[in-house]
Amino acid sequence: MGLEDMKPRTAFLLLVGSAITILFIMSCTSLWRNNYHEAVLFLVLGAGLTFVFFRKRILVLASIGCAFLLVSAGLTAIFHPSVAGILLTIGSLIGLIFFCRWLASKHPDVTPNDWQKLLDNKSECGNGAAADPTR
Repeated sequence: MGLEDMKPRTAFLLLVGSAITILFIMSCTSLWRNNYHEAVLFLVLGAGLTFVFFRKRILVLASIGCAFLLVSAGLTAIFHPSVAGILLTIGSLIGLIFFCRWLASKHPDVTPNDWQKLLDNKSECGNGAAADPTR
């Protein structure tokens, strides 16, 4: 389950998910600095990419965002501790744990080797509408 097992489509979706997370963070930062034009631009770009690539896989996008925030804020919280950084790190960790436990309870028959099925449109791990094109 390493990088040699990753398909190009999976790597692309992970990259796009990280970019969407960065766009939403940039939107919040611009909003904080009262730069509303940039905030709306970043928010619209992030929402557009979300609609195009993660329309039926919002939970996967949320897990990518939590993992990205956990890594980014976790490193910052160690070297420059702040209340917001520590809370963001703990919240991202709790979000990832919640997602993993929910996924394991929803699909108990999925093995660790089937983790890429989450990113497929016609997956057995996805919702029923994605698995059945007639719906």
